[in-house]
Amino acid sequence: MQFLFEIAVGATAFVLWNLLMIAGLRISGIHLPFPLSRRRGIETQTALIGLGKRGYVFVKGVLLFGWGTFAGITVSDYASQKYFGATHDKLTLISTTLALLVFSGCGACFGVYDWNSSARPEMR
Repeated sequence: MQFLFEIAVGATAFVLWNLLMIAGLRISGIHLPFPLSRRRGIETQTALIGLGKRGYVFVKGVLLFGWGTFAGITVSDYASQKYFGATHDKLTLISTTLALLVFSGCGACFGVYDWNSSARPEMR
């Protein structure tokens, strides 16, 4: 039961993070479509490729993927620790900061990989 709770909380936090980031990016002038849009893939690629490689990597890799995953896992760990008692790892400022740095790096690697593999070369 604890595992299903952690998955549900983590996935919810990930989705909420991405929705908030997309809303924030839209306010700042980067018009990413919200999920469940019919033409989401094409519009997302067009909006992100217009940012250039660094912008693409930062927005898609770090903001949406890396920090979204960090938010999901951290909120899941916190909720599990609060509602199910002590776990094998306690959330501390150092562990949370280290996790944020690791997920930022992983997000950057994901963004570069995605830019090189799936971003349409004719659109760049």
